Amino acid sequence: MIEKLSTGYRAKTYIGRMNGKSIYSNGKIRKTIKEAKQDEQAQERVRDVKRVTGGMERPKNIKDLAYQFLSSTKYQDYSERTQRDWQYWLDAEILPQWGAIRLNSVNARMIESWLSDLNTRMTYQTWHKPYSIFRIIIRYGCKNGDFNIDPTEYVDIPKHSDQHQPLVWTEDECRKFLESSVDSRIYPMVYTHIAYGMRVGELCGLEWDYVTDRTIEIIHGIDRYGNITDLKTESSHRTLPLLPDVGHLLPQRSGRWVFVNRDGNAYRPEVYSKAVQKLMQKADVPVIPTYNIRHTWATLHSDMPEEQKEYWLGHTQKTVTGRFYTDISGIILESILGKTC
Repeated sequence: MIEKLSTGYRAKTYIGRMNGKSIYSNGKIRKTIKEAKQDEQAQERVRDVKRVTGGMERPKNIKDLAYQFLSSTKYQDYSERTQRDWQYWLDAEILPQWGAIRLNSVNARMIESWLSDLNTRMTYQTWHKPYSIFRIIIRYGCKNGDFNIDPTEYVDIPKHSDQHQPLVWTEDECRKFLESSVDSRIYPMVYTHIAYGMRVGELCGLEWDYVTDRTIEIIHGIDRYGNITDLKTESSHRTLPLLPDVGHLLPQRSGRWVFVNRDGNAYRPEVYSKAVQKLMQKADVPVIPTYNIRHTWATLHSDMPEEQKEYWLGHTQKTVTGRFYTDISGIILESILGKTC
């Protein structure tokens, strides 16, 4: 509504009705009726946006848009675990990269560059999680009119074959990594990782109560939030021989966890993985996803009988007796580990 004053005009914002009368808030006084109309139109656009976004103003950047989605009913309907995953990937990968980017600056080329970086640091299955979250946020913005077009529709997503770095190490690269990492605080941990090919969560979750002079029993893992989690499958619960070289490197028995950080707590997989990748860069070996150390183990043991390998990795539910331990312990990376401990 435009109100004429002796000093000019002003746009008044409609609030509601009371006692049969329309109630308006006082707007800013303008010198001309044109400016007053422009002010009224701007106020109307703000009201339209608030109606669409549940009372919030139009987002300026990806961070604003993400927080708007987090307050939406669609996000509130997600399970608690899904919401935890969202919070993790937003804090770890999405907002550090995209938070300050203005919405009108987002384009397919920028997204492809981001995916290319993720593709060199994570497996194909892993980096699809933050990208899926990012895509949902962008499409939420498209629905609310924050984008003229959906930039994710024009993204050329990297495929497995597009990865320029190898997925596993050769024997020489494995040896080079161990020799370069020998002075690291986590050297016993990475040595054990390479020797057994465990999942990262299993490695972080090793407990002294399940380590004897002869065996290591894997009973649970640690998730990215630092919580104890069940193993991936029933067959993942397994007992393996304590290799002599590993036994000599294990830290002194103290507390609950075999490998602990400076605070005395179990390592979270993401913290361990970041530390290992720094060691990879220092050793000048291909920087592969930390999980692929497990694939490296399997590749270097390609001559091992399949049934033994499956039990060692916890891939099947077949019952395998202790007779395998002697056979396996004699060939586990013998040519590599024996020269680096």
